[in-house]
Amino acid sequence: MSYSRCFTVISMVLVLSLVSCATDKSDGTLIRPVKTGRVEMSVPMERTSLSGTVSAGMEAHPSFRRTGVIKSIYVREGEHVEKGQLLAELDTRDIEEASEAAKSKYEQVAAEVGRVEELYKRKSVAKNEYEKAISGLQTVTSLYETTQNQLADSKLYAPISGTVQTVSYAPNMTVTPVSGVVSIINTNELQIEGYISSSLFVKRDRFVRMVAYSAIMKDSIPLDISYISPKANNSQLYKVRFDLAPEYSRRLAPGMVVEISLYYRTASDADVMTVPMSSVFSHEGQPSVWCVDTATMTVGRKEIATAGLSEDGNVVVTGGLAGDEILVTAGVSMLREGDKVRLSSPIME
Repeated sequence: MSYSRCFTVISMVLVLSLVSCATDKSDGTLIRPVKTGRVEMSVPMERTSLSGTVSAGMEAHPSFRRTGVIKSIYVREGEHVEKGQLLAELDTRDIEEASEAAKSKYEQVAAEVGRVEELYKRKSVAKNEYEKAISGLQTVTSLYETTQNQLADSKLYAPISGTVQTVSYAPNMTVTPVSGVVSIINTNELQIEGYISSSLFVKRDRFVRMVAYSAIMKDSIPLDISYISPKANNSQLYKVRFDLAPEYSRRLAPGMVVEISLYYRTASDADVMTVPMSSVFSHEGQPSVWCVDTATMTVGRKEIATAGLSEDGNVVVTGGLAGDEILVTAGVSMLREGDKVRLSSPIME
């Protein structure tokens, strides 16, 4: 057998095989296998875009509780610190002297009060003398406690775990209680900051879904709102902070810019009808779908009215369907009115 004749025979066999797969064997009627789907109901939503900036989820600027001269700084920029770690301390020579004097005075007065108290119990000392001694003890006790607190306040500890971003002071420099000595950021739990207009702020109760996109990542980043400022800034914008999962925090860094897609429900609370985009075709300029009659296993065309796309990319249908139809979702261009079909997969209830 020649090559050309062999190729012709093989081609005929393939054609007959394809015909037999789509034809009922009893009467030769063409039966097309189709994929199907159902009409779905979803909440009507709108989408808006805004710019966001990655920021540290936690940031701290610890400062001393009193004015003083810095004795030592124990950390450097870029160094990781744990919560409670000693960062810096003040020169305490003057306070130590005052503390020793206050301690000596306290011990002296306490001993004297003990003697007066014993005499008062024996009624050998007048009541006003006893009360005067107690008042003096309270005064020196307060003074001694003050010096002890000043010594404790001379050491600065890390309020959070994180990375030292900046060190603003050096030894021998004077600091005040409002001066942040260092800044610490926690880069393990990043957030994203953005700003929304007043028109979006009043719709905040209808926010449904937030997603961020970064130029360095292929996949989208799901977000959750953690905070919305109750007051607008000078530009009449409201700050919004978004949380993101740790696996995304490890792939971003503070200062990076992202684009945020924010989805919110429309003013209407009624659900809308949607169908897969692949089920819609145009017939004489009119959007249409093929509906399967499960009694006869044939298809019939229905014209529909559409209103754009839903959040998940389906076609929003505003008319033409009851909502319980079974739709052909693949190969719609191959079908004709009344064609017999065979479902390629079971119908999902």
